[in-house]
Amino acid sequence: MHSSVSNAGGPSGGLIEPVFEPYRNNQDGWFPSYKFSHTSLELEGVISFINIVNYALSSDFHFIDVYAMGSVGAGLMHVNLDLLGADNKPYASLIEKTGFTSIDFDTKSGQERIRNEVKKIYDGVYESNFDLKPLRLFYSNGIGLSFRISKHFDIGGEYKNIYYPNFDYADAIKFYRTNAATENDDTSNMIGIFLRLKI
Repeated sequence: MHSSVSNAGGPSGGLIEPVFEPYRNNQDGWFPSYKFSHTSLELEGVISFINIVNYALSSDFHFIDVYAMGSVGAGLMHVNLDLLGADNKPYASLIEKTGFTSIDFDTKSGQERIRNEVKKIYDGVYESNFDLKPLRLFYSNGIGLSFRISKHFDIGGEYKNIYYPNFDYADAIKFYRTNAATENDDTSNMIGIFLRLKI
């Protein structure tokens, strides 16, 4: 399995990795923009709601299937950061250029506006690469919907939430914490479309 996510969020604080050194004296900080991916092997279980109904009603309806799934697995992770502009210098005056306000940042629509402004400024080149070693365990849950198009083929889609226990580095950002209650493990999600071959 391979999943990825990119994000441009709000101004970051408490950055402790050496790679953020260009922003040490930048009063506006940096709006995180990253791409995260992992390649993994996992053991997955599926509960088919349609099969449960078929069994309960002694029916044989297989045109559509709705199911829930859960898995455990292990994977190698990688993250890239967009830290510098086309001039190879740190992004500057981001608060001013994006029109950032704390009021905007507290609303979904405001965050979306800020995110769009950040995307206009950033060059989309991810200079900083991190291989997040070692192999890490994760677990997931999700739902799926499939349609039978022939005896041997299904088509459908799945939505999956992926959880990384005791891991707060999927965005390559760690924060100093003085209160354990503020710690949150990183998560990711994946939406996929598939064509399934049944032998």
